[in-house]
Amino acid sequence: MKINKQSFQFMFALLFSIATLTAQNVTGTVTGNDGNALAGANVSVEGTDAGASSNNDGSFAISGLSDGTYTVTASYIGYKDASAVVTVGGGQTANANLTLDKSNLLLDQVVVSASFKKELLVDSPASVEVFSGEQLAARGAATVVDILANRAGVETMKMGVESSNMTVRGFNSAFSGAIHAVVDNRWTRPPVVNAQLLQFFAPDDSEIERLELVKGPATPMYGPDTQQGVIALYTKSPFNQGNRVSMTTGDRDYLKLYARTAFQISPRVATRLSVKHTKFTDWESNMPLTAAEAAAGGHEYFEPATLRRGLQTTIYPFVDYNTSYNDPAEGVANIARDGFQPEASAIDMNTEVRLDLKSTLKINARVANISAIEMTAVGRQFADDATLSQFQMSYSRQDFLGGDLFVNAFTNFNDQKTTYNVSTGLVVFDQSSNVALQLQHNIPLKNGQSVVWGVDVLDRTPDTDGTINGQYEDVDDFQNIGAYYSYEKKWGDKLKFVGTGRFDSSNFTRDIGEGTLFAPKMALVWSPENVRGNFRLTYGQNIDLPGNFTKNLDIGVSSDFIYGGLGIDFRDPAFGGLPFNPDFQVKAVGSSTVGYNYDRDANGLHTFRSNWSPALSAGINTNYNMNNSTINAAAHGVFAPIFTGQFLQSDQGAAYLGAVGAGIGAGMGAGLAQGLTLAQMGFNATVQ
Repeated sequence: MKINKQSFQFMFALLFSIATLTAQNVTGTVTGNDGNALAGANVSVEGTDAGASSNNDGSFAISGLSDGTYTVTASYIGYKDASAVVTVGGGQTANANLTLDKSNLLLDQVVVSASFKKELLVDSPASVEVFSGEQLAARGAATVVDILANRAGVETMKMGVESSNMTVRGFNSAFSGAIHAVVDNRWTRPPVVNAQLLQFFAPDDSEIERLELVKGPATPMYGPDTQQGVIALYTKSPFNQGNRVSMTTGDRDYLKLYARTAFQISPRVATRLSVKHTKFTDWESNMPLTAAEAAAGGHEYFEPATLRRGLQTTIYPFVDYNTSYNDPAEGVANIARDGFQPEASAIDMNTEVRLDLKSTLKINARVANISAIEMTAVGRQFADDATLSQFQMSYSRQDFLGGDLFVNAFTNFNDQKTTYNVSTGLVVFDQSSNVALQLQHNIPLKNGQSVVWGVDVLDRTPDTDGTINGQYEDVDDFQNIGAYYSYEKKWGDKLKFVGTGRFDSSNFTRDIGEGTLFAPKMALVWSPENVRGNFRLTYGQNIDLPGNFTKNLDIGVSSDFIYGGLGIDFRDPAFGGLPFNPDFQVKAVGSSTVGYNYDRDANGLHTFRSNWSPALSAGINTNYNMNNSTINAAAHGVFAPIFTGQFLQSDQGAAYLGAVGAGIGAGMGAGLAQGLTLAQMGFNATVQ
């Protein structure tokens, strides 16, 4: 018999039809005991290799079964298994709707932050603590940091009713951003100011599904600069929420107003829109009003009753007072000193679109406007009418090339034009932004194995108008490309190995002569039988890339450091009426790309800069050779007649000489009391 092409097609169609008629199907849904669908649940048919994974709406379909009676079992991490017995035959589809109960054991909690995939807390290769949304809401804390403050290994620095800094492995400081914080896989830290600021970026407690605290170096999936761990917040799906209005009051005039509406636009689209406003009276600062009061207290920091606000510049006179404040020369009342009432208003939108049974698109947007005071390493900063904005789009799909795909893109940007230092009045301008793109693929393999790989790109564009990054303003952009992998192997339910690695390449590392950096991490997890816990042996490295402050900081601390402290202004006719004030500017400066170093001339000798450069119509940052007599002569020619003439003959000059004499006399008296000679105290022969 000759089999031609048409005969083969007929036979194939006939066999396919017979197989379809004899193969039976089982369909159904998997839900939790709260009625919400469980997407990604594992559904299996005992005694066969047939199975499926539940879709976004909890539905599943299993085909290819012969006539007979079967037990269908659904399992989901953090829930107890549920089974149903079905009988299939006669070409009819059997139905099994399975409801899973949540496990009531603490260690059966589900975590995502340790490995970027769902796993039991007891199986996690890192130390993770989990707090449910119900736990957070029940505690009624001002911020999530207050809830974490009493946990083992956590250190917090409380600086106000809401303001605080948190670290896990020590080394806390003002304005610390050491611990990495994310909300729905979106970074909360502002683009340039590397601080947590969770009091402004964290969602309301009622929107949080769970909080996970990863202690110690985080998984490479989070990128560099996560050596202290991660605070990961995950919000509830708008499909599972409704409307809510609440008001919270407390001590110190604390008031929080919150309103939320969540609704389904269609069976596949749901949206949550919430607004929140908080206001309270912050702690009294009791800061010294003058340098003398500060010195009496053993330090130098003070906040004057009046100040003049101006924009820091990199050229003399270092401050531009023609800003939006336009303060008069005598200054204005320093309203942020005491009794200040911080305010914050936020609008948050979350939309979830279930494109099909296997894929989900999420769109998040958040805008917060704040007036608050934050402690920094250069003094307290009053964020006056600052706007912080975030936007995010993420896409996830099951069964993509044999695994689960996750794509995430987000951007953060600031609009701060009037923030100023409460001590100096120097304005901080910040319109910086960042953009990040992340892609991850999670692939389950056979024999208890799985692989996760991913890539991410971060682009950070500072725009501080010279107020934060000063002389580095034009060279402070940051671009980083990272790639990572994670391999996992399980031997039964008792032993698991996890090995991960991350590669990073950035312009910062290339600037300091480093190429691509590699950070490995490994863990061996042993879960003994009949023990509700595990033993972990871990090894890990993490890359601490130079942040913006470490590399690019160039911020003013004081503009009239020497003479200003003595009440001397050479622009005053009493002091000569110079067209400039030859004083010194003090700055907090980062290490740039080559570390801190001194400028040298062609012969390798140190050069110097002079506060008298304006006398030669030269820039204040001009460098001179050590043997340059011109600048010395210019300074002496202008300075000597004024200082020895008008100034010393004035009341201020007499007071200055008296103060200097008193200081010398006190030092001499103390030395003589200790038995020192004048020569030993450094006085020359003429004085002796």
